[in-house]
Amino acid sequence: MRSARDILDAQVIQAALERHRGNRAAAARELGIHKTTLFRRIRKMGLALPDHRSRQNRK
Repeated sequence: MRSARDILDAQVIQAALERHRGNRAAAARELGIHKTTLFRRIRKMGLALPDHRSRQNRK
């Protein structure tokens, strides 16, 4: 069972990733955390990572 805080954290992380089109380093900067911490939280929460191909096609 996930706590309310875990759910909120997941939503905040997902929103930051969407705003930055999957750029995890930029999302981490926005959230004020180290990118390794963001990667760890994404893995712990089981969040779906954005598709890398979408980042390559944004020209």
